[in-house]
Amino acid sequence: MAAGIGRLDMAAQALGYLDQSGVLDVEGLGFRVLLLDAAEAVDADPAASAQRQALATQSLDDDWVLATVRALLDELLEQPAE
Repeated sequence: MAAGIGRLDMAAQALGYLDQSGVLDVEGLGFRVLLLDAAEAVDADPAASAQRQALATQSLDDDWVLATVRALLDELLEQPAE
């Protein structure tokens, strides 16, 4: 969602959390297929890519990611309907 509205910083945060949590370390695509477009957009942007890499090396807790997702959802709710 974040990448879809141009918030690569938030997408990088979510992907960084998933990277460090080990959730993406399963064999096969699993739900990673749902993240491919966002991951490509983040990786193509130098600032977002660096943020993702930095977060992937940290120990982020569930509260951190919940706050990040909530901020994204709040922002989406503020967007005018199309």
